[in-house]
Amino acid sequence: MHETYSPSRYARLLPVMIACLLLPGLLSAQGIQFRNDLDWKGVQQLAKQEGKGIFIDFFTTWCGPCKHMTKFIFTRDDVGEYMNKHYISIKVQVDTTVADAPAVRRWRKEALELAAIYKVKSYPTMVFLTADGSPRHKMVGSFESRPFLHGGQLGRQQDSGYEALRSRYHAGDRNPAILRAYAMAAHAAGDREADTVATQYLLLEKNVFSLPYLTIAQQFTKDTTDKGFRVMMQEPDKVNALLGPGIAQQVAFGTLLNKLQPSGRSSELSKESVDLLFKRYPGSAKQIIAYARLQAANDRMDSATLFTLAEAYLHQYGKTVSYEERSNFAITASVLYKDKQMLEKALLWNKPTLGTQADKMHHYAEAVLLYALGRRQESLTYMDKAIAKAEAFPEQMFRAMRAWMAEGKDLSELVLTEL
Repeated sequence: MHETYSPSRYARLLPVMIACLLLPGLLSAQGIQFRNDLDWKGVQQLAKQEGKGIFIDFFTTWCGPCKHMTKFIFTRDDVGEYMNKHYISIKVQVDTTVADAPAVRRWRKEALELAAIYKVKSYPTMVFLTADGSPRHKMVGSFESRPFLHGGQLGRQQDSGYEALRSRYHAGDRNPAILRAYAMAAHAAGDREADTVATQYLLLEKNVFSLPYLTIAQQFTKDTTDKGFRVMMQEPDKVNALLGPGIAQQVAFGTLLNKLQPSGRSSELSKESVDLLFKRYPGSAKQIIAYARLQAANDRMDSATLFTLAEAYLHQYGKTVSYEERSNFAITASVLYKDKQMLEKALLWNKPTLGTQADKMHHYAEAVLLYALGRRQESLTYMDKAIAKAEAFPEQMFRAMRAWMAEGKDLSELVLTEL
């Protein structure tokens, strides 16, 4: 499963956030060397001469995910080292503005032609090509460095990239391994066919209780008719043994709520929905209803009900709560409450996540709770752990927050900013 960066995911997990735009000194000056001093023919000639592929980043000036890639991923030393070794890279701006630099204006005609050739419909679209311009792999959206570099590796392989897998699929290849690989590649490429292919894989693959199978099920389960949903609902213990505590419930219950609450999770379940749950899922209905109420309170940041609901749910169903959800509730509590006893209990919500999973969010949750309790030195220690595990984003944000914490500033002054 590729790990796509999602601003909304981090906005949900981080009720307090600082704009990374305030941190220019933390950004690396190294990274991918884009050769927009050449025209398209010059890029192809240089790629052939140096035995490299071609990487194109199609972007627009108004695109947030494009800015994320440019600011945090393309500037990384490890990304630059790999891409500069194996690719000649160019940035192609597809929109036009009055502030466009001369180099952008020189590329305007070729930019539109290339965008049409490589079927660019959303941004950023990143294509990995051979030296003669033949496509091998494609990625749409923003990614962290590891999945992006994996895309670069697939772009150098003749049979493993999006284009090769797509050709094999449309030629009739239904080998489960090919279906799985193509589902992931198509998803990364923004190809809607990914859902269809993933469904075919989940139906054909016989080894249901394996990490490859359940990883696809976790990523592509979207409806109660999906096989992945049935597996998560019927065999949660087997699923959680492979994916981690509470993942089966998180996926299954989330899928149910998305169907029952199409307007969003922050609303309460209707009487009709409650009756339906008791009718169709009598053994799980009470937990699903409690889960829905807790998630609604968390999404609304409802200080009047969140603490009581979280305490009750974790007491009764704690073993079926995912690490991500525990940290999420703890982070929200650090913002909503000033009472010391409440904050100490919120620390207990987060404790089971520490040392069990290498995720920066668990350390971040511990840091902000300890800070809210006035235990500044301990909070800085955990923030350092969060920084050590973070990639480009939210590492800069974590570093900024640590600086504020070291100075004893009020974290509520930080502003939630979409990149």
